[in-house]
Amino acid sequence: MKRDHKPKYDGLFPVFTLFGWKQCCKCGQDFRRELGWQFWTGPYYAGRGVLKCLCRECAPTEEVAYEIMKLHIEPPTERPKGPPPPPPPMGRRGDE
Repeated sequence: MKRDHKPKYDGLFPVFTLFGWKQCCKCGQDFRRELGWQFWTGPYYAGRGVLKCLCRECAPTEEVAYEIMKLHIEPPTERPKGPPPPPPPMGRRGDE
């Protein structure tokens, strides 16, 4: 019987890559067939962001990985309030 890992911190998940390489966002080294951490960070488009990974050498525990994750998460940008600016005027053909 196996038990699923329940993460303590929201958005941080353990990962074990068998195929392909993952790049650590702290040290920049590639790793595979090792345990690591992964998380989503901004900017967010259509409900998704950018997937980033951490190796276990840089983040041996979940607490350390969470502290590094907080450094990489960008706060969502606020849209300016009010109506959008008017479109630029369109010229006629031949006007230059």
